[in-house]
Amino acid sequence: MTASLHAVCPFGGVVTLYNLVSDGTYVQKIHPSNLFALGGLLISLVIAGAFFCGWICPLRSVQEWIGKAGRKLLRSHYNKVPAGLNKILSLGKYAIRGRSF
Repeated sequence: MTASLHAVCPFGGVVTLYNLVSDGTYVQKIHPSNLFALGGLLISLVIAGAFFCGWICPLRSVQEWIGKAGRKLLRSHYNKVPAGLNKILSLGKYAIRGRSF
C-alpha cells in the first residue's frame, strides 16, 4: 500500500482506530501510518494544549473566513441569539458535563 496525503491526517487515524477495534481491519484507502499521526496529535495536545487545532489544522482558517463573511453579510444580526433560545442553550453545558446545578 502506498502512502497518500491521507496518511498524515489524524482524523483518518480516528476512523482507522475505530475500524481496528470494531472489525480488526484497517480502512483500505487510508494508510496505517495515520495511527501514528493520531498518536502524535494526542501527545501534542497533552503537552501544548490546543496548538494543533489553533495553528496547524486548516479548519481554523475556514472558520475564520466563514466568520468574516458572516460579519459582512449579516452586519447588525451577526452573532446574536434571541434571549429565550440563549437561556435554553446555556443549560446544555450542564447536560454535557453531567453535573447538576
